[in-house]
Amino acid sequence: MRYLTLVADYTGAPLRESDGTVIGPDDLRLPPHIWNDLDAWNQRYREVLPLDEEGRKKRRGEIRVLDQKGRELAVLIETLVPGGAKVAYYSEGAGQLQKPG
Repeated sequence: MRYLTLVADYTGAPLRESDGTVIGPDDLRLPPHIWNDLDAWNQRYREVLPLDEEGRKKRRGEIRVLDQKGRELAVLIETLVPGGAKVAYYSEGAGQLQKPG
């Protein structure tokens, strides 16, 4: 069983081990389309990361959509990781760790 966190990130892949180690496509045997979905989600969320509280309020609807997609990806990854995984989701919009399910 692996314990992972999905979090939008400027510098790398959005998946991390529980100790903070970044996980890349070579670290998990996930289908390539999942990595493509993760990358697309992360790219879209990067537009939100630098916003202040007021900027985030203006894009609340978009952040909700991104958070929903992130939670869906977290649940999907749990089912696809060989040996099983628990994936926590960090919502930039809410500023907190969430259980995806």
